[in-house]
This record gives sequence, C-alpha cells and structure tokens, in this order.
Amino acid sequence: MELTELLHGVNIFTDLDVESKYEAIRELIDRSTIQEELKDFIYDKVLEREELEPTAVGNGIGIAHAKVENIEKIEVVMGLLQNGIDYESYDETPVRILFVVVAPVTQNREYLNLMAKISRVCRHSENVKKILEMGDSAKIIEFLKTLQN
Repeated sequence: MELTELLHGVNIFTDLDVESKYEAIRELIDRSTIQEELKDFIYDKVLEREELEPTAVGNGIGIAHAKVENIEKIEVVMGLLQNGIDYESYDETPVRILFVVVAPVTQNREYLNLMAKISRVCRHSENVKKILEMGDSAKIIEFLKTLQN
C-alpha cells in the first residue's frame, strides 16, 4: 500500500502550532480520521513507544509509531509544524514534519514497508524542503505521488 493512499489528504495537517512532541502527537491523533473511541488508546501506545526511544529520524522528521491491538488497518497522519519542536533528534534538528503511524499487530510486513517508504522520502532534504514550502495537503499528495516507485 502506498503512503498517499493511506494519507488520502484528510490526514495531512499543515497548520500545527504546538510546543512539544507530545502536544503534536496528541493533536494529530485528535484531528485524524482514526476512530474516535480508539484515539486515547492509540495516543497511549504511541507514547509508550516514544518513551522507549525518540522517533526523530533526522533531517527535521519525526515518525511517531506503534503497533496496536483493536484496529483493523494501518493509519497514517502527517503534520507540518509551523515552528520546529525539540524531538530529541540525534542530529539536534528541530522536527518540522511529523508522521504518526499506527498499525495492527498482525500487519508487520506492511508496517515495516510503510516506515521504509516514509524514510526514503524524508531522507532527502530537498523533498523535506518542498513539502514544507507547499503547505497544502493536495499539493503534498501530488508531490508524494511523484516519488512513489
């Protein structure tokens, strides 16, 4: 499954104005299309994973993620942060693009493939710069489609 199919525009938020990674994760989950009754549970699972090791991958990118019981399909949410936030990144770069990825515990292969796709897109600083400059979910989806292979 492709990243653009999972994001489908409505789970991209270009206007996050928060001061911490925890606020950012909470806001992305709360604003997403994830089932309302699962949002608190998912937030707790993502934070549990985050406490093990920060999920900033460098280059201004964070990928908060967890495998979760009680969900039927992979969910992806993306947020652009107006001001970068400290995310305990190994390269000390403030995170400006944050993904939240949750997957059923039974979909390990799909989960790992998706994480690899996000990493491939975001490891190139020119891609990150373009995404931040776009600031529009439809444009971001179209740009991500050009990167799929």
